[in-house]
Amino acid sequence: MDSSTFAAQNAANPAVNSWDEFTQLREIIVGDVTHARLPAQTDISAWLANFPRLTKAELEAVQVGQFPIQVIEETREDLATLVETLRGLGVTTHQPPASDHRLSFSTAQWTSDGYLSYCPRDVTLVVGNAIIETSSPMPARYFETFNLRPLFQQYLDRAPTGFRCPSHSSPTSCSR
Repeated sequence: MDSSTFAAQNAANPAVNSWDEFTQLREIIVGDVTHARLPAQTDISAWLANFPRLTKAELEAVQVGQFPIQVIEETREDLATLVETLRGLGVTTHQPPASDHRLSFSTAQWTSDGYLSYCPRDVTLVVGNAIIETSSPMPARYFETFNLRPLFQQYLDRAPTGFRCPSHSSPTSCSR
């Protein structure tokens, strides 16, 4: 098959296609609560995203670190029920493994530990047949999309047009 035929087929049947919120759901990515944690609230963006109404003094009393195991287990059960229900309705359901948010990481400007891989919709945006990797103001969410990249690469392999994510974020970035 020549490249123009391949491109025409992919334009007619894109790997990703979402133009509204009321068309029947065919495929979805569900988050994973493994390693979910509340990062240190020393970064102003984390503080404002999680506890915008707390004063600095009140914020110091907030416990950071891994969520309580009971919360993790109950959330995992709820997500499993959601996945089972969606699959029962014929929806292709993906649940990539969570990034390891227990790890700390830094740049010259900031240091953070991870957050969670629970809400893929917070760090990605589907517009038409494009997946856009969005940036978060919270450094703790920097690696959150890395666990999604193998799936995004599959989409890119199925339809090389209409897929975008920033090429500067890693050597394994999914841009063409």
